[in-house]
Amino acid sequence: MDVHLHAGDAGGRISALYRQLREAIVAGRLRSGERLPATRVLAADLGVARATVTAAYERLVAEGLAEGRTGAGTFVADAVRPLQTHRVRRPARLPPAPPEAEVAPSAPLPRPLRYDLRHGRPDDALFPLREWRPIHVAEAARTDVMRNDQDPAGDPALRAAVARHLGRSRGITVDPDEVLVTRGTAQALDLIARTLLRPGDPVAMESPAYPDAVLAFRTARARPVGVPVDGEGLVVDRLPPRAALVYCTPSHQAPVGPVLSLPRRVGLLEWARHTGAWIVEDDYDTEYRWARLTLDPLKSLDADGRVLYLGSVSKTLSPRLRVGWIVAPPPLLAAVVAVKQVTDPFAERPVQRALARFIDEGRLALHVRRTAAVYGARRAVAEVSPGVLVFVRTALGAAVLLPLAFRRGRLAALRGPWRPLVLFAAVEIVVPWFLLSDAEQRLPSALTGMLVSATPMLAVVAARVTGIDRRVGGPRLLGLAVGAAGLVALGGGAVDAADPWAVVEVVLAAACYAAAPIIVTRRLADVPPLTLTAGALSVSALLCAAPAALTWPSQIPSMAALASMLVLATVCTAAAFVLFLSLITEIGPARATAITYVNPVVAVALGALVLGESLTWPTVLAGVVVLLGTVLVTRPTAARRRELVTA
Repeated sequence: MDVHLHAGDAGGRISALYRQLREAIVAGRLRSGERLPATRVLAADLGVARATVTAAYERLVAEGLAEGRTGAGTFVADAVRPLQTHRVRRPARLPPAPPEAEVAPSAPLPRPLRYDLRHGRPDDALFPLREWRPIHVAEAARTDVMRNDQDPAGDPALRAAVARHLGRSRGITVDPDEVLVTRGTAQALDLIARTLLRPGDPVAMESPAYPDAVLAFRTARARPVGVPVDGEGLVVDRLPPRAALVYCTPSHQAPVGPVLSLPRRVGLLEWARHTGAWIVEDDYDTEYRWARLTLDPLKSLDADGRVLYLGSVSKTLSPRLRVGWIVAPPPLLAAVVAVKQVTDPFAERPVQRALARFIDEGRLALHVRRTAAVYGARRAVAEVSPGVLVFVRTALGAAVLLPLAFRRGRLAALRGPWRPLVLFAAVEIVVPWFLLSDAEQRLPSALTGMLVSATPMLAVVAARVTGIDRRVGGPRLLGLAVGAAGLVALGGGAVDAADPWAVVEVVLAAACYAAAPIIVTRRLADVPPLTLTAGALSVSALLCAAPAALTWPSQIPSMAALASMLVLATVCTAAAFVLFLSLITEIGPARATAITYVNPVVAVALGALVLGESLTWPTVLAGVVVLLGTVLVTRPTAARRRELVTA
């Protein structure tokens, strides 16, 4: 069950938590014998001390509403019986139904879509097909599935399941008789418009608003009127006085995002009471909440029956299921059902019954928790600044490697060459990581990998210019030409269509990677690889400490979501650096760079598999050409091969 605490709760958070739990038990949303959430888990979810939750539970136990069981937790007392559910005290009078609405067809989207940038859509790959399929198949196999005595309001089992689900997740006291099952939010808006609006009636809508809602009211011959939105949500003072209906998304305004503040919620309800207008609350995605303290739905504050509450599984499971619901007082709901009886009398019984079981068995709540973790991690990736990421990765790596270098007595090797060490850390870690972190937000990952794969050839050129390796014969010149041709073919039109500055950033990062081995060869050749890696990571952490500190407090929640990913990336980074620096002393900077940074084909493949980017045979062949050019560039000369054979 979700609990909502607010900073201004009267009597403190203990009393507020106690009251909400008590109301849930008395109203029957928490049934007899049901286990309450563990104190540690609930305290973490609410962002309060564990003692706060424990004190609230103790008050419930003292009143006989709950009982503690040693080693098992706290449970709702068996003797508790729910009171009669809440009813609206003054049912509102209905206007006459309008004429039948006109339907405006929309143009179909081209298929397949290479990139789907529509926001607010669940990831199809996360749909719980393994759990959903057997339930759906079992319900479809029932003998009564084809009976035509269905209730146009929806399957009774699903209506009851939705009522319980809303009570647990949103704190709304709902009877199954107040729930109408629809084929999604679009049908819900159409039914409401047909029932409540006349042609020409003004409909107040947030500006900007959900486009499909605007279309639904326009096709009903109503007149949408935009109302401004600011940081507190809908500006109630700007509502048109003669509006017949207000459509709003108070919990998460679509598409801007602010939450309607509590004073404005109260003001909106007062305005509806005085004007006789209806309020349609579209609670479309509040299963995923990223703020600890959230406001209850507008419906929970409605005492006059003026609010119609809309919800669906389109944002949690899949919009393809086409299941949503309307919650309204029974007198109003009966009128909406009468309209649905004419336009859509039969429900998809197998889907609705399967969803009812899916909810009652706790699978929907489990799915929401799983997907919330995935979406939260994705939000964290987008929200964490490059400075914080670089600082955390380098600091973790230094914390792991410095003790190892200290035990081996090798830290003394870093005392003399501290200036080249700082230069190496900046060129090999700090600068390219910042550049790539910024560029990867605007370039496909495969294209980034293609550009970084130019590093080995740049390393050969750098070795030639600095005099470390002057032997650039025919094979190496051929390799440079072949590799450059492969890069051009590999990028193709993608580079032309990409952000020019992002491309420059990746090329500069590749140039830094190519220059770093030269610094090691000339100034740091005597430092052991493990010690050099530990020193470079430590210096990098110090260089990034200042920019990281500027944004650190706001990054903590995102960093927690990325903790396991960062630990894995740190271990891989430290191991790669030790191997890279060991190779430089053994086979030279150019060949060591080639072994470390030859990744175009892998980058293209991973980009295609993970991000859905295109992968064609010409692209793969171009990547092979880059590999061939790199091999030719870094192959040992005949004299070097004789030295190796002799050794």
